[in-house]
Amino acid sequence: GVNVKIAVDLDGVVFQFLPAFLEFVKTQTGRIIPIHSVRGWNFLTDWGFTEAEDKQLLHDFCLDGGYLRTELIPGARYNLYKLLHDLKHEIIFITSRPAVAMIDTFQMLEKHGLGGFQIHFSDKVNTKGTLVKQLECDILIEDRWEYLAEAKKLNHDLILILFNYEKQLEPPSAKDLLPLYAEDWDTVVKIVQEQ
Repeated sequence: GVNVKIAVDLDGVVFQFLPAFLEFVKTQTGRIIPIHSVRGWNFLTDWGFTEAEDKQLLHDFCLDGGYLRTELIPGARYNLYKLLHDLKHEIIFITSRPAVAMIDTFQMLEKHGLGGFQIHFSDKVNTKGTLVKQLECDILIEDRWEYLAEAKKLNHDLILILFNYEKQLEPPSAKDLLPLYAEDWDTVVKIVQEQ
């Protein structure tokens, strides 16, 4: 069909965040958190960590080059190029990774053959929803409900794809949000083709 602009989140969508982060938590604190027990994004608080400790661990993970240890989600690179070359869509990465992780992020994208894609880092001012609107994206692929909800509020025609490869989703907080759903990249391509 039509050529569309697709905004793609990085962690949990292109890269597997959890294995590297849980390994870091184990190294730093001695706590072993089984990956299948992780629910939601503040999951460390379920394990007795305070929110401040949770934030600090993520910050330390960034400074320790943690993002350099994340692996690609199976099928991500192949299907991103399929969307780009075969289906002629535009791909834009939008990540909420902190600024301190910027250089590591560029290195990882290069290493995995994804260095040619446009990338934007969101923050409190330039939120993901704001960037999606400014960049006039048609589709957002994201693994966090709150980002999907915020983006949809600012862009009524936006097509949402909830990507749940890491299986850590909390139940939807926004009942009116009915995103399309994918647990793998083949499904994402199918959804995009059906639009």
